[in-house]
Amino acid sequence: MWTRKSLKNRIYLKRIISTDVSYFGTTHTTHQQVPAVKDTEDKYEKQLKDFQTITNVTKKVRTKKPQKPLFVKNFLLGKFDTDLLTFPELNKEDTKLLEQDVSLVRNLMKQNHMIDCTSMTRKFRQNLSDFKALGLQAAQLMNGRECNVTETSVFLEALSEHNLRNSIVNNEQLGIQTLNRFGNDQQKVKYLTKLMNGEMLSATCISEPHAVDFNSFLTKAKLSSDGKYWVLNGMKSAVVNGISANILFVYAVSQVVKRDNLVETALTVFAIDKDVPGISYREVSNSGLELADITFTDVQIPVENVIGEVNKAQSILSRIVTDLRLNVGPMAISVSKKILNNVITDIRTKSDDKNLLHETDAIRDSIAEMVVSLYAMESMLYLTTGLTDNFKDQDIEVESSIVKVFSSYSTLKLATSALELSGINCMSNSHWLHPLLQEALRFKTLNEPDDSLKIILALLCLQHAGKELNDLVNKIRNPLFHIHFGLRRAWTNRRNNEDNPKLDLELGDYLHPSLENSSKQLEHNNDEHPDVQVVELKYLRDQYYENEIDVGLDMTSIRTLILLDKTLNQMMLFPQEHNVEDNDQSLQRLSLAHERLHSMPKILLEEVAPTVKILDISHNEFEKLDFLDQFHELTTLICDHNDITSNQILPFLPKLELLWMNNCKILDIYRWVYRLSSSCPNLKYLSLMGNPSIPFYTNGGSNLEQMRYRLFILSLFPKLVHLDDKPVTEDERKKSHKLYHKDILEIIATKAQQTMPDYMRRVSQRMSQQMSVMLSCVGTSNSETKNFIV
Repeated sequence: MWTRKSLKNRIYLKRIISTDVSYFGTTHTTHQQVPAVKDTEDKYEKQLKDFQTITNVTKKVRTKKPQKPLFVKNFLLGKFDTDLLTFPELNKEDTKLLEQDVSLVRNLMKQNHMIDCTSMTRKFRQNLSDFKALGLQAAQLMNGRECNVTETSVFLEALSEHNLRNSIVNNEQLGIQTLNRFGNDQQKVKYLTKLMNGEMLSATCISEPHAVDFNSFLTKAKLSSDGKYWVLNGMKSAVVNGISANILFVYAVSQVVKRDNLVETALTVFAIDKDVPGISYREVSNSGLELADITFTDVQIPVENVIGEVNKAQSILSRIVTDLRLNVGPMAISVSKKILNNVITDIRTKSDDKNLLHETDAIRDSIAEMVVSLYAMESMLYLTTGLTDNFKDQDIEVESSIVKVFSSYSTLKLATSALELSGINCMSNSHWLHPLLQEALRFKTLNEPDDSLKIILALLCLQHAGKELNDLVNKIRNPLFHIHFGLRRAWTNRRNNEDNPKLDLELGDYLHPSLENSSKQLEHNNDEHPDVQVVELKYLRDQYYENEIDVGLDMTSIRTLILLDKTLNQMMLFPQEHNVEDNDQSLQRLSLAHERLHSMPKILLEEVAPTVKILDISHNEFEKLDFLDQFHELTTLICDHNDITSNQILPFLPKLELLWMNNCKILDIYRWVYRLSSSCPNLKYLSLMGNPSIPFYTNGGSNLEQMRYRLFILSLFPKLVHLDDKPVTEDERKKSHKLYHKDILEIIATKAQQTMPDYMRRVSQRMSQQMSVMLSCVGTSNSETKNFIV
């Protein structure tokens, strides 16, 4: 560290160095002669700090491994990455330096002049800047620490010991980090340096009073006619640091696109000086957060104040919000430690020789639960930060959300446990628990309510499960096409019924010997019911379909994925990531069974139908099948348990070879089948069991009626090899031909020993077919009528 010793040293330093440090990391040093005159104290301090910044720069080499498979999402599918059981740690040298720096920050936050601060004043921010506690991830040449995510979390835990923890984290993660990651050169020079040295305070404006998603935002920005500035109008609510902030980061609608009944909005984020005309604010709370409602009226924003790209703020916000969720962990850990320490102090104070309160089982159990929850929060947080630091472009969206939900829940539970142990005294506003309890409640509601985040978590996992379980669901729904899979599944079910699933993960080898039984129980529960993942996936989708808002699109099956657009907060349907033009085997089979559909989703007709060969729409509510004319390559159609009636005519499907239409509502089976012969002339497999008019042993049909029904259908489909539950025999073919295929006029011509002209033959065939239908319906013997006519 440099210190001032004499005026001579100052003049010498001024003579030999003139430093210009920019955020690029480039340093230009020029030697020049400067008159030996007294410099002002401020100029000397600036030169000294610049020189100190350069000399203290240390090269941080951080190599990352290739991206790993998603941990939590795969764990939900029974895939456990045992590599992650090795807990991530910093090396000893980094750990020692980090502990030294963090201890300085922690001691700073315990000083009286910092504790007495109730808002983010200039002096408070200046003290943080002097200890490099602002801009933790910024470059060292900008006087930042260049921390990774794990080191940042450790610093934030120390900073969170102050009551202004939410204000500090919002300024750091939503303000400074937005500029550090997405700001351009001019914006970093203009704003970022001032934010890091404490001259300015940031506030991020996202929420609106009545907005449920970004599509309902009313704060809008419009580009001026000359293209030099944007005009902003609207209102933002519950803005943290909204009163004292000097710079506002405002997310506003800059583009609206309407497609059919859907409205899609694009956001842009602007950096706005708070003192520009047209901005007014109203204080909402004086609880230290400085919450405010801010109104914008014709605020003119220069185009150079756009952060990132125009209409691309959704991607910025998704990355920043992921970090913000993760940083609830350090704050919750700090608050939980305070609660735990105070509870232990209270219990020890209340204990004496006569009343050994601290030795009772009830107290010890409560303390143990608090410690375990705190340990779980720390482990969960630093495991997630280790994934980000050690692996390139690692997706931690689900993991960071879990950290936020679990940390806020555990902190509130820990606070309520302390409430029970403290008794009636904690109801006083002056009690130490009161502000900590309020802080625990803020973790669950501030910025992002936990209930909303739980829905996002469920849908993100559902999206991943939909991709991974697609093939499994297809095999379960279509067992006849996957015989080997069915046998393996039956064998697995037999072991599960005996409560003896196969355990092959060997998780106990990676854990302490005392945890061997727990590891086996974890694997046992995961493998005992392998089909539960499919059931839960189906249940979650059905619950959302029934209870959530209508999004104007049909919910389809596993072939279309339910995606949650994180930035739009809107449910949308997208097909799987396949190109329809590619000859992809996965697009040739489509299962929509058990989806309660009454019409075919338009997106499937446009994107998937032309290539599908096998279609399963069983167990739905279809009444019409007109959409089948879009399935030009269809060879197999499974349409059991639908509302198909005798009036429904199938479109022309010349390639269809298998048709299952069991348990529908076809009353006039003979008429319907006759029309079917024109629509599907090349059928080889046909099953119509369970329809009301089918003569079958289950509904009292006689053997004669069953035989007549089979022979009539065989007369219409000469290529048929299997009908209902039985294969077609050669004897049945002969009987069918003898009974139905000898034309009436041909009999007359044979008896008259005359040759029938071609046109008469065609007329005869047509008459015979019509007569066959008529006779079968009235139950009259065909041979008797023929003899009568002859």
